[in-house]
Amino acid sequence: MALGGPGSPVPVAGCAGPLAWLGLADGEVFVQPSPGATVLCNGTRLSASHWLRDGDTLRLGPTRVEVSVREDGVRFAVEALAEESPTEPPVVLVPPPRNERLSPGDAPPGAPIRPVDYAPRRSVPPARSRRVVGGRTLALAGLLLVALAVAALVSRLAAVGVAVEPEPDRVALRGGWPVVRLGSRFVAWPGRYSLVAEKAGYRRLEALVEVTGEAGQVLRLAMQLVPGRLTVDTGGVAGAEVSVDGRTVGTTPLAAFEAEAGEREVRVRADGHEEFRTRVVIEGRGQEQRLAVALVAIPPPPPGPPPPPAPAVLALRSEPAGARVGVDGTDRGETPLELRVEPGRPHRVRVTKVGHDDAEVSVELRAGETREETVRLAPRLGEVKVAARPPDAELYVDGQPAGRADQTLQLLAVPHEIEIRREGYEGARQTVTPRPGFPQTVSVALKSREALREEKTPRVARPPEGHELRLFEGSSFKMGASRREPGRRANEPLRDVELTRRFYVATREVSNLQFRRFEPGHVSGRVGAESLDLDDQPVVRVTWQQAAAYCNWLSEREGLPKAYVEREGRLQSTAPVGTGYRLPTEAEWERVARYPDGRAALKYPWGPSLPVPPGAGNYADARARGLVAQVLEGYDDGYVATAPVQSMAANALGLLHLGGNVAEWAHDFYSIMPSVEGQLARDPVGPAEGEYHVIRGASFLHATVTELRLTHRDYGRDARVDVGFRVARYAE
Repeated sequence: MALGGPGSPVPVAGCAGPLAWLGLADGEVFVQPSPGATVLCNGTRLSASHWLRDGDTLRLGPTRVEVSVREDGVRFAVEALAEESPTEPPVVLVPPPRNERLSPGDAPPGAPIRPVDYAPRRSVPPARSRRVVGGRTLALAGLLLVALAVAALVSRLAAVGVAVEPEPDRVALRGGWPVVRLGSRFVAWPGRYSLVAEKAGYRRLEALVEVTGEAGQVLRLAMQLVPGRLTVDTGGVAGAEVSVDGRTVGTTPLAAFEAEAGEREVRVRADGHEEFRTRVVIEGRGQEQRLAVALVAIPPPPPGPPPPPAPAVLALRSEPAGARVGVDGTDRGETPLELRVEPGRPHRVRVTKVGHDDAEVSVELRAGETREETVRLAPRLGEVKVAARPPDAELYVDGQPAGRADQTLQLLAVPHEIEIRREGYEGARQTVTPRPGFPQTVSVALKSREALREEKTPRVARPPEGHELRLFEGSSFKMGASRREPGRRANEPLRDVELTRRFYVATREVSNLQFRRFEPGHVSGRVGAESLDLDDQPVVRVTWQQAAAYCNWLSEREGLPKAYVEREGRLQSTAPVGTGYRLPTEAEWERVARYPDGRAALKYPWGPSLPVPPGAGNYADARARGLVAQVLEGYDDGYVATAPVQSMAANALGLLHLGGNVAEWAHDFYSIMPSVEGQLARDPVGPAEGEYHVIRGASFLHATVTELRLTHRDYGRDARVDVGFRVARYAE
């Protein structure tokens, strides 16, 4: 139940969204604060979920909630405080004098308190003249205001990519604000700009574009070829009308004219001539091309022609049918066919068919004679030996069964499709053209579907971008922690989970170097005096949206379906989830982190109990004392901030930094699923929608029992200095 926000039964004045939620787990009530919201319980600000007890008092802005636990349930009394005094008096802690501050252990409890010597200062009368602010002070104040103004402007800068097809020789982004180019991207303030691109042979591109400030924005445009020039030569025939794609361009004689690049239909019409029609590919880029047109004159009808002689007909067939026929060097079609030939003179008839010897006959027919001729073509055969494994596979030639695969064939000298099939194996096809006098061998080794499956899904995959992924089979296990486990939070209920699909998980977190191949301008920055931006350090300060966009980029580069689609300007998971790159689901992360041997669940990455053994991971050790309030005393992992992604020891499955270094974004929207006895979740991917995403694992800023446990769950939406990610995907 939401506390505050629209539609909430607990109204909180001035609140645009929920400040907290009430939840029920294992029969008890807990409160979960929203990220960044101030929620007090008994005067203490809550930073995580908290079990509620009888008499607790919650404070949400100008609203107070009294909790009372009774036999028939839990009741909440809501009181809106007076508007003129919405806050309670603060607690003021007065420190001891600087020269008398005690260190822990300086005085035991109950020790007497002795006064210190005190000598009052001599009273000095105030100066008579009015104090004047110096010019140096005013100058410093002015510089500070300028710096603040510059910082405010820089914070709105956005990196936008430009993709112009084809790649231009020059490209620029122009507007009222200065623009900086970094490789293929431009850094500019959000607003309207003019994109200008130039390339030899193409029209100058100038388009108005909008820089939105959205992460990963890419401006995609296309350039047009400069038209070519075409000259049409009709061989001296004047007055011929020339048209291109149905548009008349003039009459001959015609000077060279412009024509758009691409395939164009050219027609030429002239009185007394047959229409000429052809298709011409215009190269463009200002190049001049010439088209020679031979117009055929239409002869005038004869004044009184003699009657033509009766025609002679040759009915020609061939064995096999479908042979090409040429008469006196002119192609006349394909057998069987009837040919009208000039009577009274000999004609040379040539019959050809691929894979057969040519045949030629000479015929002479009288006027009005009809003759039938059948030409038999001798086949040209070649020897093809088929050697297949397994030997009991079936052979198909051109789609027709031909017996066992291991045999020698005499085939016509034309292309044939040889196919080998066997139950339980992936079939194989091969095209072969036999050659007479030159025996050939076709060797085929079929692979079982199981072997092909293993080839397509190797145990260790190494895609081109430098990631290494391990393959994991489906399994059943328990997520979450028992309520009796020290450090356990209310959002860690026990659940039975079954993973049925095989999946890959990267052995290392995504590094700055790998992420900058996708987003060249990304900066992980610093924490304190320590850099987080070295190439081999894990990328941080990335939102869940940026991590999902990186996964889609990997999928595009490998031709895999994208795991995330854009809806209303934000990336969301596809349903169902395909085989493209994505973030690990929360269930997958817990499976590879807590169950490295597939049986017993780990409490910590190194084992069942504290202290943290040497080299177990990158946590808030003594070196991080200046970064966090609580550190692991006596533990030194060798790094103040993040460690290289390939450092530290891997777990039993070969995965590094599942605990420590940086916490990691998960695929799922954040939710609290209650424990339901006997209910099994199969391949869970989280809710279909939500506002926040799950974050799993400890980081270099963590040192408490709660955070070091592998069941610890966090959530968020925005980028953090200690949150990165690793990639995963389904194998099938």
